[in-house]
Amino acid sequence: MRYIGNKTKLLEFIRGTLRRRGVGPGRAVDPFTGTASVARELKRLGHSVSASDVMEYGRGFAEAYVVAGPPERSSSELDARLAALNRAEPEDGFFRANFSPAAGDGGRMYFTPENAGRIEAARRRVADWTREGSIDRTMRSSLLASLIEAADRVANTAGVY
Repeated sequence: MRYIGNKTKLLEFIRGTLRRRGVGPGRAVDPFTGTASVARELKRLGHSVSASDVMEYGRGFAEAYVVAGPPERSSSELDARLAALNRAEPEDGFFRANFSPAAGDGGRMYFTPENAGRIEAARRRVADWTREGSIDRTMRSSLLASLIEAADRVANTAGVY
């Protein structure tokens, strides 16, 4: 994910340092996980990882990528929910009004109106599913992490939305 401060470019250095110092799988803590790139890599290397963040998006990434990891339960539910989000028609709302030229001030260029509307529709569906109790907290985090990653791919700037 394009995010100022993302540690993805440090992963090779971290792996090399652990290898050179003979640090094998053990307990790892990533208290300021952000995009969870370090926590994910440590988990991949076999460490038992605790990851969190004071920012909601960081906590969500930790839950989606470190706690849930590759879905052990059938991924068909996640796949079905993601397909539903991808089929959702763009909607007017917060994202279009605040992060696209549709705001009317001409200065909001983070997303095209179409992409902002698709983000809005997906965000609302996840909120609805959460409110009605049809998804649990881990599924919510996985869906929102997917939404943030997808939004990052179509954004006109680096950042967290």
